Amino acid sequence: MARKTAQGWFGGLTAARAAKVQLDGNDYADFLNTLASFQTNLARFLQTTGQTALHID
Repeated sequence: MARKTAQGWFGGLTAARAAKVQLDGNDYADFLNTLASFQTNLARFLQTTGQTALHID
């Protein structure tokens, strides 16, 4: 979305730009799977090295 709207940060609504963004469901699912895999691997690494991985909702 940031590339489509040429807006790098979506914090200020006073300077928000409107744009329609196409979302590919398969690409998004791949992104979510990659993210979940990374998070699982990170939590496992932290736990096996004596750290703790806290889940924040």
